[in-house]
Amino acid sequence: MVCTEYLNRNLIKRLNGVKLIFTDSSSTGIAAVLGPGSTWGRVQRIIPTAMFSYPHGQCRSVGVGGFLLAGGVNWLGTFNKYGFGAESVLSMKVVTANGTVVEVEPTKSIIQPEYPHEKKITLKYTRDNDLFYALRGAGASFGIVTEFVYKINPSPETEPAAVMVYVDSKEDLWRLREAAQGSNQFSISLVNEFTGKFWNDKQTRAIYKALPFFLNVVQLLNKQNFPPLVVTITDISSTAGMSTDPVAAVRYLKKHGVRMVYTSKLMVKGVNTAFLYLYDLLIREQEIQKPGLRGVGGVSLFAMSDSEALEEVFFNNKMLGVKREDKTLFRKLGCNYCFWAIHWRNRQDIPGLEHPISTRTDNNTVLATDTNVVCLFEDLDSPCAYETLKLKKDIERRLERSKARYSKYLNWPSCDSEDWMFRYWEDYPRLLRIKMFWDPANMFNHCQSVGSKDNSCCPFTLSHKVKE
Repeated sequence: MVCTEYLNRNLIKRLNGVKLIFTDSSSTGIAAVLGPGSTWGRVQRIIPTAMFSYPHGQCRSVGVGGFLLAGGVNWLGTFNKYGFGAESVLSMKVVTANGTVVEVEPTKSIIQPEYPHEKKITLKYTRDNDLFYALRGAGASFGIVTEFVYKINPSPETEPAAVMVYVDSKEDLWRLREAAQGSNQFSISLVNEFTGKFWNDKQTRAIYKALPFFLNVVQLLNKQNFPPLVVTITDISSTAGMSTDPVAAVRYLKKHGVRMVYTSKLMVKGVNTAFLYLYDLLIREQEIQKPGLRGVGGVSLFAMSDSEALEEVFFNNKMLGVKREDKTLFRKLGCNYCFWAIHWRNRQDIPGLEHPISTRTDNNTVLATDTNVVCLFEDLDSPCAYETLKLKKDIERRLERSKARYSKYLNWPSCDSEDWMFRYWEDYPRLLRIKMFWDPANMFNHCQSVGSKDNSCCPFTLSHKVKE
């Protein structure tokens, strides 16, 4: 019993390790050795973002392994500056289906011997055995990664500024898009939050209880049809410091015709400080929330070449649309907390060109629109998840009618679409060939893994649960 306990603790410690190293394999000379069992909160405490920057999960409780193996997206922070997290993975150690330990590098895999007297085997990649390509985006289908070597940038992560704007027409969205995609300095996202009885912290609950009242007062005082929304704007220039200047951000948005709620320096700085304080409260509480069963309904539609389909639903969806008639409907449908973010791509660097990742990046569509909707609910029998999925299908149908290009994200399963594998990954036939090389018996299989044909494995599926 004692030996088993020692072994378990040693294994956990080994798989959640975080260590900063100096290495020539990183273009910055700095990298981190990360265990897949660590969380990004742990990583940020050991490699502080006040000194270093790197793609990471937006929430601190997000695990390193799942984030990087699926591609790794952080819209509100680092994406436009550094790209997908998987694009910063420099090498990995992995246990393959037959129990072999393999060191996975960009151009080759080094297969470790089973016995000490045997020699290592170096396998140079072809298109049909490139494990480095497969793991960075479809990793859970190919092996168990026990270690990542991850590129670290020797500059602080820039905190976004938060400002309030009026958005009640497509023209308002177009102005934001123009501002977002017309700058090499700023990354811009539009965020709309909906909260019920979700947060445990008394201060957070009090703020969220008062926030709708405050927004309605702002709406009435300024004689607007709808309450304002929040825009996060991040300085992604090479000279950016630890924070984004909110006054410069407002000045830039105003120049592009974005309808600002306020423009005085005092208000801009004050509201920005308040929103960042609230955001810090949310991030801190999210990491320490008590474990428990909670359902998630999610929408992740990426790299939309035409955002008109999104815009129509963003304004008119009955549960979360800006122009919805019943502001409390999301709570009546059982949702405890929802947010809807729209992000405009404006990538400054594409590190994956020489060694692409298998996640469908749509890097050739540099200027595109992404959207992410998340709803959390405690009552698993509530309609919350299905209403969220209906929202997603509404956007998808409009996208397909207009023949617009778009992709999806593996970490948000999409069983309601039979083409999910082509939406997740850049070259699915190639992944199937690599799968046959490394895992011919399909040992590593799960819901929507490479080679899966099960379109009913997701916990919430409209085709089975809802008659439209």
